[in-house]
Amino acid sequence: MARIEEYTEDAPAKGQKPRVQSKKRARPAYVTAYLFLYNTASSLAWFYLLVLITLHLAGISKTAVENHLPASTHQYLRGGLLPLKLAYGPANPIGKHHWAPQWAVQVLERASTLYMVIGPAVKWIQTGALLEVVHSALGWVRSPLTTTVMQVASRIIVVWGITDQYPSTHSNPIYASMVLAWSLTEVVRYAFYACNVLGLEPYALLWVRYTTFYILYPIGAPSEAFLMFSTLPVTLFPPRYNLGSFTLSNWIVLVLYAVWWPSLYFLYTYMIRQRRKVLGGPRKKVE
Repeated sequence: MARIEEYTEDAPAKGQKPRVQSKKRARPAYVTAYLFLYNTASSLAWFYLLVLITLHLAGISKTAVENHLPASTHQYLRGGLLPLKLAYGPANPIGKHHWAPQWAVQVLERASTLYMVIGPAVKWIQTGALLEVVHSALGWVRSPLTTTVMQVASRIIVVWGITDQYPSTHSNPIYASMVLAWSLTEVVRYAFYACNVLGLEPYALLWVRYTTFYILYPIGAPSEAFLMFSTLPVTLFPPRYNLGSFTLSNWIVLVLYAVWWPSLYFLYTYMIRQRRKVLGGPRKKVE
């Protein structure tokens, strides 16, 4: 699931000064240095992915992978119905009526080849987030351990349990919307943490961190869910399914897909409340 950003190390409410750790809770210098390097490296790594994603989707990087798509995938893409039928897999072909503008078809085709460009890099860079569980367990950051485990595990499930195990997801353009939302989120999040461990809290970065989720979270989390759904032996258009053919892994994916949606609503509304707490919001009139 898209990363939750409400758990910061020292997020002050609007108008308050950044919290200063007491001597009892002050980090050793080597821990501060390590966390700064880790967060800086992570931000740069996701920025590198963001550049690759942007260049590829814009058609600026002349990658040859576009010609490696199966002919059937090109046919589905050129059907023009892809934006409305987001979750497709081998058993879920897209319609055949071409009405989408040519530029949109080209972007979708590039999106369908993005995994070939950045797939392995995304998998390993995201796996590096496992260290965040270690940081929380050791008490180096204030993020709750349980929450951190859930956040990291959700992404690990997607990169190792879904995209790594189901090759059909590699040509699904939803993968592109997912990693685009991830990269934009993580560049800001890790940059904020890098500043935070040094006792810095630029308001512009704070504002961006607690505002971009309005757009990025509804893009990232549903993309993860639809990518999961695309691995199921189900046809949406027309609706066809055979529950008897479901394997254990199919049932697990279906449960995860069902859980994703209420979790999206809960975490999205939580982030809205958290933003009001950190950046301030409309105040009730006192009579």
